[in-house]
Amino acid sequence: MPIPSGSAPPLARSLVGGIAGLAAFAALSALVHWRALAGVDQATTRAKQLVAGPFLDAIGAAAGVAVAAELSVVYGLVAAGLLWRRGRGRWSLAPLAFVLAVPIEFAMKLLIDQPPPGVEFYRSVHYPFLAVTTVGSYPSGHAMRTGFFLVFGWLAMGAGRGWPIAARVALLAIAVAFGLSRVYLGYHWLSDVVGGMVLGGSVALLARPATVAGSPPRWPPPGRPGLAAAPARRPR
Repeated sequence: MPIPSGSAPPLARSLVGGIAGLAAFAALSALVHWRALAGVDQATTRAKQLVAGPFLDAIGAAAGVAVAAELSVVYGLVAAGLLWRRGRGRWSLAPLAFVLAVPIEFAMKLLIDQPPPGVEFYRSVHYPFLAVTTVGSYPSGHAMRTGFFLVFGWLAMGAGRGWPIAARVALLAIAVAFGLSRVYLGYHWLSDVVGGMVLGGSVALLARPATVAGSPPRWPPPGRPGLAAAPARRPR
């Protein structure tokens, strides 16, 4: 699909950033598998026990529901509809691109040697959606979706006008809090959260054409179904 005029440099940077992010995710996955980060993971998980309580339990539960897989699909569909109305064509599906990372998430949970935190760290909170139990905990699916929506939203704010810096700071703070909530609840290690956010953010960077100013043209053009007609020949 043609790229909007004047948007090639930002798109090229996003492509490079997305590929670099996936490479960083692969490197982090190797470190996790080799248990190189186990000490940091255990220290941060023990530290959260010092602040555990009903108030933070409620916040952690709310954060978990907010980025549940089921609700994330709803967010993606709503955003896709908005992009379609703006004429983004097939790129309207970009807000659902995090679904493409789900096979990677589950493959890593089967292949990476990263058992979940012990039951002594677990905070029992209500979760109304489907919970899938896997042998490994790396990477966090909640963190993956959080990282995706963080970067996708950040890029969308950059493409639009009138967004104050406070809005971006708030978006970043919410994403960090949502990610750390997985450690607080005892569902994931810190490396699980970082890996998930890197994976999701990388996918969002690769989906950047949906957020750039100036929409890619639809194909076929409106009112002209099928292949475009060949240009008329000049009479000789």
